[in-house]
Amino acid sequence: MPLSRKASSPPKKRAASPKKPASSKKAEASATANDYDFRVFVCGENGGAYAASLTSFFLAEKSQKFNFISMDAGTGYDCLKTAEKNGVLNTILDDKGWKTQPTEGAFANPLNHVGYFRQNQLNGFLITHPHIDHLTGLVIASADEKFMGKKPVITGSDAIAKGVQLALSQPLWPPMFSLGFYESKVVKQRANEALSGIAPKLFADSKIHVRTFPLSHDNSLGESASTAFLLCNGRDASAKACVLFFGDTGPDNAEWRRMRDGIVGQMCDAMKCTPAEKQKEQKNFWRFGREKGGENLPAVFKTSEKLKGKQAEFKKLWLEKTGSALGKDWHPLQDVWDAVRPHMESGALRTVFIESSYLNGKPEFLLFGHLTPALVQKELEYIAGQLKKPCHVSVVVMHIKPTFKKGNTVDSPVKEMTEQFTAVQQQINTGSSKLQVDFIIPKQTDMIYVKAGALTTTSSKASSRNAARMDEMNVNEWMSAAAAGDFELASYDDGYYDAGGYEVESYDGGYYDEYDAVDEMQALPQSNEVESYDGGYYDQYDAVDEMQALPQSEYSYGDYEQNEHSAGFGVVTMVPMFVSLCLLISCVSVVCGFVIAFVATTATNKMKKLVVASDRVEDDHEEVEYDRV
Repeated sequence: MPLSRKASSPPKKRAASPKKPASSKKAEASATANDYDFRVFVCGENGGAYAASLTSFFLAEKSQKFNFISMDAGTGYDCLKTAEKNGVLNTILDDKGWKTQPTEGAFANPLNHVGYFRQNQLNGFLITHPHIDHLTGLVIASADEKFMGKKPVITGSDAIAKGVQLALSQPLWPPMFSLGFYESKVVKQRANEALSGIAPKLFADSKIHVRTFPLSHDNSLGESASTAFLLCNGRDASAKACVLFFGDTGPDNAEWRRMRDGIVGQMCDAMKCTPAEKQKEQKNFWRFGREKGGENLPAVFKTSEKLKGKQAEFKKLWLEKTGSALGKDWHPLQDVWDAVRPHMESGALRTVFIESSYLNGKPEFLLFGHLTPALVQKELEYIAGQLKKPCHVSVVVMHIKPTFKKGNTVDSPVKEMTEQFTAVQQQINTGSSKLQVDFIIPKQTDMIYVKAGALTTTSSKASSRNAARMDEMNVNEWMSAAAAGDFELASYDDGYYDAGGYEVESYDGGYYDEYDAVDEMQALPQSNEVESYDGGYYDQYDAVDEMQALPQSEYSYGDYEQNEHSAGFGVVTMVPMFVSLCLLISCVSVVCGFVIAFVATTATNKMKKLVVASDRVEDDHEEVEYDRV
């Protein structure tokens, strides 16, 4: 439920305004269409399966407001067609340039608004990873780009660049890179390069600097599976404004486990293990946890049947895929937050784009390298604990995946996501003295304005959905005002709740291991827990470890409701099982009764026929004897 003033009626009169908390500051200014450092056009915000609005955001700096670079390219022309219909395209179109297109001569090829923008104003692409839902717009629109235009396609590693080029090569697609439509550019991990140096012809006067950070995304390419881009209008400390754009990624702890299991699986595949042998080896390695820093790895290999003696190979693969030695912890998401913290503290970084593909409650082994509102909250809580100065950040939530449950509409997951992030917002803003956040859930053709030291804002003529944003008033003021009856908390569909009806749902109940699906979803033991960052957890080898709790340093690997899956598993599950068993026995008894009755009736009839036949035989025998006499 986004926090906002009730629009249908003015606030009630009161004797005095609610007092501000001692720590609150004067409401910050907001970026506007006339006062901004960056503006971002929302071409696509979804995570699939609706292909017309997949992840794609066009960014331009104020000094070059018509020269855009696309952050991911899930959608191509669809958003421009929609923007033209609702009148938003004219806010990003260079009308002067469009009107001066040559109309005569051998090379004259005047374009309409959509074609002109795509060919002349969208001049580069930042691709976080080579999954098709982030590349579709790049591929589909490639034939309409300028021949030999060599628009830069910027990635964060050679592996990602190779994946992108594969999507644009035979037999999948014509070879657009070798034909000169695009040009591959790699900004090495953690490097910082000027966009004017990467693409001097198309961004010669740009002040943007591009810095890349490696992310893990379901172990598809190891550490280089995905990328976070930090875009600033200056280098390092000289930057006045920045935008942080996360590609798809999962929580560090979940990605660590998947990395471990993936390497074991790769080694087993090389040895041509059977599926059963591979699963057995992966379960054996479950005892190798990140919290032990690799100390128990020799013992794990000692008990291995197929991988015994291959510890050196495991360490080598780990280094290749993660970029860090096995004994060192590996946490790519945490590394990004640590690196951008100075920009947050200086006020330069006020806008973060991050994905939340699924709603809370989805098991992490089914997230496939994605986040939920609860996991995003833990990321923000981490950086809140690291900040040395107060900071206010606008978080743009993207890549929301649709759900297809009966009764759901296209907007159903967005509505639920809005409600869950509003709860996250309240918990962070009331629980942290250093970090204040507001969330934006954008819609296609929205315009997002970004300014250093100011709140991020959105606007769109076509937008009919309220974003999950916090008003300029402090959340504590809102709650105090609501309690006093002066304001009310507005829900997504303009229903209203008072302060007493504002509920926060908890998602830290029972926990499951990532392989519970294989183990028929059996609950892991939850007794004698040891407190860690987000609760106490056990792995499936507690018996081997003498029931000692293994603290998980950052995240649970599946946030299930305890009442639904964990604490009530035995009682709640056994009752329906007992009832079902009784019904089954009753049904079997009825069937057996019918069978016995049928058999008895049949036997009786047969006996009667035998008696009649016997009487006839005796009568015949008497007649023969009589004739003889």
